[in-house]
Amino acid sequence: QPRAQLFMEALSGDTVEVAKYINRGTTLVGLLELFLNPSLGALSDRIGRKPIMLLAPALVLPLKVAVVIRPSAVVLLWDKVLSDMLRTMGGTTMAYICYADLYNGEGDAR
Repeated sequence: QPRAQLFMEALSGDTVEVAKYINRGTTLVGLLELFLNPSLGALSDRIGRKPIMLLAPALVLPLKVAVVIRPSAVVLLWDKVLSDMLRTMGGTTMAYICYADLYNGEGDAR
């Protein structure tokens, strides 16, 4: 089910509360990305990109299980925040891997 529909069910159809939860989640995602992405970039430089790529799905899976077991508004909010942030982190990591595979740093593609 779409996340908004799950929020509607968890919040008894109160559209104002659904909008507030989605807005809070989007704000938290933006703030976390602003402050954590530079640190995660440095971490991926230290330990490599593959562990970071594998970490994102490993963290999201328990969240998805929690949503299935207990789809409360709080669980849905954390699912939104962490899933969206980890999706961005994983996508950024993939983009850098592709860039590193294609570009050798001397001005030409390999």
